[in-house]
Amino acid sequence: MKDIYTTALLELLAPDADADKVLSGFKNTLLERGHSALYGPVLRKVLRQLSAARPSTVLTISSETARQDLADAITTALAELDAPKDTEPAVVVDETIVGGFIAEHGSKRQDHSYKSKLVSLYRNITR
Repeated sequence: MKDIYTTALLELLAPDADADKVLSGFKNTLLERGHSALYGPVLRKVLRQLSAARPSTVLTISSETARQDLADAITTALAELDAPKDTEPAVVVDETIVGGFIAEHGSKRQDHSYKSKLVSLYRNITR
């Protein structure tokens, strides 16, 4: 049963899907069918499968020009994360981070994006 739910959830979690809606719908389905005890184990299995399929080193940048401008800082951040120097990280362009970059390797992450700094500033001001 767990494998069936895992497969179904992986299919529903397409890159363009709204994860909040998918997960709340999944949880409701488990409750309706009396399988709510499977929620945690299925999520753990889905996370394991997604992390295995994902490249171990990911670099999120706001634009390609930002990568060139921040090359030294990116190299330093990847070295601090113990990312292998002989492999190129998977690059994701995400304009919503406004500027800067986010470097991830394994379970470690360094967020040098403008978005995180602006959100932090906003939260500190509005307290």
